[in-house]
Amino acid sequence: MDATRGLYIEQYPCDTYLVGYCQRNGGGWNKSKLRLDSCLGDSGGRFQWGGTEFTEQATNITFNPEEGAGHNPILRADLRGSDGTFLRNRDVNLAERISNNDGNLEFHW
Repeated sequence: MDATRGLYIEQYPCDTYLVGYCQRNGGGWNKSKLRLDSCLGDSGGRFQWGGTEFTEQATNITFNPEEGAGHNPILRADLRGSDGTFLRNRDVNLAERISNNDGNLEFHW
């Protein structure tokens, strides 16, 4: 994600947050926090943008802020499939729908 640094996740029993420092348009930095469960769900064992409450159906949630050659922020989890079993190591690139808007992490379509 452009103009961000120090990204990490905070996990609670029913919530996962993306946290990091985002550069403001004027150049300063702001600590920002976005509740991922407000914009990310689980649909049959796959992450779904625009869904909600993925944390309730997930186990083994991990985050790599700079994965691969593109240095993408990748969230991984085992998600419950439609048959009730867990599908291991599902992932989503958070930069697909989350960006820095003047010092704040924001979900966008």
